[in-house]
Amino acid sequence: MRPLLLSLAIACTGGPSVTPPTPDAPEPAAPADQDAFGSYTLRFPDPGTQYLEVELVLPKPPADLKLRMASWTPGSYKIRDYARHLEGLSVNTGDGTPLAVEKISKDTWSVSGAEGSPSVVVRYSLYAAVMAVQSNWVEPDFAMLNGAPTFLLPVGHEAATYDVRISAPDAWPHISTALPPHPK
Repeated sequence: MRPLLLSLAIACTGGPSVTPPTPDAPEPAAPADQDAFGSYTLRFPDPGTQYLEVELVLPKPPADLKLRMASWTPGSYKIRDYARHLEGLSVNTGDGTPLAVEKISKDTWSVSGAEGSPSVVVRYSLYAAVMAVQSNWVEPDFAMLNGAPTFLLPVGHEAATYDVRISAPDAWPHISTALPPHPK
């Protein structure tokens, strides 16, 4: 059995931390770190499909919310099109009201209606079928993830602190990452 490997190779966080999965965690999860700008939860509902689901909760969204996926990975000096693997992007207020999302470039989306909302929940799926050091791979036995092709980040807040939670299938008993566990 191979573990889930999470290699956050991009500078997407100022102080990243990983919170182990907890079956009784509330949905959607607010950041455990009160200094965190947002909280990501990674889920693998059916690893055989090579998809993972990503949820980003922003407790205090910026008024002019734009989301961008990286187009390169440190150490792999080539422009990439990671956003092509992103599907089903939706953005809602914390109470479930859908917000308008418009793709404004190959890797950037603009969200309308977030102004004044106490929180925003961003959800999307990623096709993870490229096994390479700069990409994502998901299969029934394990997953290998990198930050650049995984996380949509709020533009202007790329260096903020974000919590990362991993909800791994029972068949994956270990999570390996260079991120420190979140202090309880």
